[in-house]
Amino acid sequence: MAKTILVVGCGPGISSAVAEKFGSSGFSVALVAHNAERLAAGVKALEEKGIKAAAFPADAGPDSIRGAVKKAREALGPITVLQWTAYGGAEAADLLAADAPTVRSAFDVAVVGLLAAVRIGQRRGGWLGRRRYRADLLCRCPPDRDLQALGIERCRRLTPRGI
Repeated sequence: MAKTILVVGCGPGISSAVAEKFGSSGFSVALVAHNAERLAAGVKALEEKGIKAAAFPADAGPDSIRGAVKKAREALGPITVLQWTAYGGAEAADLLAADAPTVRSAFDVAVVGLLAAVRIGQRRGGWLGRRRYRADLLCRCPPDRDLQALGIERCRRLTPRGI
């Protein structure tokens, strides 16, 4: 069975290292980000190492990610691993100073987009094969401790349910 990793939030750091590691282990790699140039560079770098990769330009918000997941599945087959490093709220590092739309935007990408991607898998019979997701993926948030505490609390509530 084909194995594919969906890397959302493709960039030069953690996501590139994860994509290369999984790709060198036989996974096809679906890269998702809003920056088309970054995606093209990521695909090229992986292909130069003999890794099958494809780019799916999209924002990581809940509406865009649904389409990106669908296109990735059509192109590369079932998604077996999700790596979520997308973050859309650099301006929201100080939650007490950020306005509501800025905080909402960061939350939409870091949490709501991730949950939308996971739910797509649940509706399709579990794209990870079984309902086991890394709880720390739900804790991706700005360095502000208040939002981080919220993410950690959400993880504690979801972990007993196998999510």
